[in-house]
Amino acid sequence: MDFESLKNNLQILDGSDRTSYLIDLAKKSDGIPTDEKNDVNRIWGCASISYIKIKNIDPLVHINTDSESVLVKGLLFILDCYVNGKNANEILSINEKELMEEIGMKNIVTSQRMNGFYSAIVLLKKHLTANLNSKQA
Repeated sequence: MDFESLKNNLQILDGSDRTSYLIDLAKKSDGIPTDEKNDVNRIWGCASISYIKIKNIDPLVHINTDSESVLVKGLLFILDCYVNGKNANEILSINEKELMEEIGMKNIVTSQRMNGFYSAIVLLKKHLTANLNSKQA
């Protein structure tokens, strides 16, 4: 599923329809294998236990996300769709708040859920930066 389709769908839905859509998106997520659910991949700052795993960086980034909360899992699936297929520099330039506004979630999800989404992006950027720095060394 591509990001533009997700964004368009979210913009035409409201209230409980949007929540139901996020739950449906969670079902499309590949998730993360249990053995990769560790402190390195954990998204700290999220209200529920959630994870982000970078599967590939070069030449294009591919991630998987997972959460014990189906709503958060759906929200993180949107991040998967947004990030996958971009290069590391494109991802490092993401503005978390603008992305949340772009998908129309700013006033829909709780501040804790928004913080978790922001924390996922921050963790992704941290992992990408560390990987890029290790390649330059």
